[in-house]
Amino acid sequence: MMLACARNIPQAHMALKEGRWDRSKYGGVEIAGKTLGIIGLGRIGFLVAERASGLKMRVLAFDPYVPAERFHELGLERAEKVDAIYREADFITVHLPKNADTLGFVDDKAFAQMKDGVRVINVARGGIIDEEALARAIESGKVAAAAVDVYPSEPTTDDILFKYDQVVNTPHLGASTKEAQLRAGTQVAEQVALALKGQFAPNAVNVPLVVGEEADELMPYLEVCKILGKMLVQLADGPVDACEITYEGVIGRYDTRILTLSVLQGMLADKVEGEVNFVNVPHIAEERGISVKEVKQPAAVDFLNLITVTARDGGAKLAVAGTTLGPRHQPRIVTVYGQAIDLEPVEHMVFVRAKAQVPGTFGKIGGKMGEFGINISQVSVGRAKKGQPEIMGLAIDAPIGKEKLAQVVDAAGLTDAKLVNL
Repeated sequence: MMLACARNIPQAHMALKEGRWDRSKYGGVEIAGKTLGIIGLGRIGFLVAERASGLKMRVLAFDPYVPAERFHELGLERAEKVDAIYREADFITVHLPKNADTLGFVDDKAFAQMKDGVRVINVARGGIIDEEALARAIESGKVAAAAVDVYPSEPTTDDILFKYDQVVNTPHLGASTKEAQLRAGTQVAEQVALALKGQFAPNAVNVPLVVGEEADELMPYLEVCKILGKMLVQLADGPVDACEITYEGVIGRYDTRILTLSVLQGMLADKVEGEVNFVNVPHIAEERGISVKEVKQPAAVDFLNLITVTARDGGAKLAVAGTTLGPRHQPRIVTVYGQAIDLEPVEHMVFVRAKAQVPGTFGKIGGKMGEFGINISQVSVGRAKKGQPEIMGLAIDAPIGKEKLAQVVDAAGLTDAKLVNL
């Protein structure tokens, strides 16, 4: 698609078929020596980077969830902010998952920052690039050409971009090759063969295999593990490229790989293109340079079973822990930032750090939340050790934006605050 829009190949083809020799009209540009900006460095983004490097392009990639070390390992140039992509790239391709945060990600503001004559490609998901904004950028001359394989609504034969001769449009042909279909069938056959031989089938939907007593002990903790993974990446100040998972209690006696996969699933949910599940999460984590170490302590201390996920956040240690309570195994968060708390996880949570034992801190937080019309349904305060900030966990009944959360921090004199959406 990039080559097609660089050289106007489809347009020239159609003109010649229609009896026109428009050689001068369909001149293009070379890609060697040009800068390709990749937004989203998942599996597909990396494959594009690998191939573009072979075509002698400079590759600049942006993905806030991929550690800097991973870029270095892959030999890629890392953009600290997406703005650098917009400023420097001659070609821009998006490879983001489609969710509330990425819908309309490339908008009018983004196009305004781009080079004049930029070329844009979207073969990821329809709607990540705002099509109306792209149309305006084409009409103004900001975008010289575009190539689009995906649309907000599919199938479609009526799209705003179809009227522009500068846009190459295809009907979602991304994986429509004989080779791709053959690979899919071969992989299924290989995994079935491994399973029939009683060997570990890493891509099977139902592996690691958990049955009988082992299933009874482990399965109730899948949700807790996923929650802890989501919490860890949202509390960290930067990308998490390694973590240690400690299983204490009865679950420490079993094969906990399925629980580790659930932690990784939580860490990577909504951070990569496509669905993250037990089948593909090991490979996605490997591609992103995320390593996991399991530690098992069968002797329980404070809980029958406890799962603690620890990572390095800058120079400090970040730890979150959870368990389940009661016969229905209700998930419970019992440690945040290494301090003991007690919270039932809900969709929207806020974790704050404050100077230890300063009277009136919670009142100021509650007052400011009240101004925003947000109710606090739960609160738990961790007992800080000497010299450490006090940790407070809040369950709230509505989402709060970063701007309003910053106002809460200022009003209550907090060290910092992090929003966690589960």
